[in-house]
Amino acid sequence: MSLLSYADNYACMNIKTPLAQNVECVQVANPKTKEFEIVRTSLLPGLLKTLSCNKDQPLPQKIFEISDCVVLNETTETGAQNVRKIAALTLDHSSNFEVIHGLLDLVMLKCNAEMGKDYKLV
Repeated sequence: MSLLSYADNYACMNIKTPLAQNVECVQVANPKTKEFEIVRTSLLPGLLKTLSCNKDQPLPQKIFEISDCVVLNETTETGAQNVRKIAALTLDHSSNFEVIHGLLDLVMLKCNAEMGKDYKLV
């Protein structure tokens, strides 16, 4: 489980959700700092933060993460549920959709999933 700030998970991603009305994330009751106030709901903020810290590194840059995120779920005993997610990001002078599409196809092939039946691109 990874803790991050509300700003990193929502405001920096340009998702306008007031903290008081947020029904998606698990909030820490008494966080020590503002940087650890909620449990992440997405892997993308972490990938983007990694890229922003590595601006001076040469291209191409390719990063990925497979990890759990936590979302609220009233049907569980704890009121929250871990959801395993995968995210990948590539940065290059000629980055194309085909690069990520190819990565997704490879991952799903290794998981014995069929496109159109088990997953689809939207």
